[in-house]
Amino acid sequence: MPGKINETWVKVEKKGVFYGQCSELCGIKHGFMPIAVEVVSKKEFEEWVNNAKIKFASSTNDSNRPIRLAHGTK
Repeated sequence: MPGKINETWVKVEKKGVFYGQCSELCGIKHGFMPIAVEVVSKKEFEEWVNNAKIKFASSTNDSNRPIRLAHGTK
């Protein structure tokens, strides 16, 4: 349903990759949307977050040229 946020949680007791279908969370209209969840340790997740902050929050791309952002006109 547009504008509705679905959320769920689960306690996983072992590391690994787990697969499912979005229909399990969102309903029948997302029946063919697959989900993959990788469960890692807290330490591994914290390392990933720290690396992602550097990689994705950078103001330059791989060629070290500044990234030009789109902006609206007045």
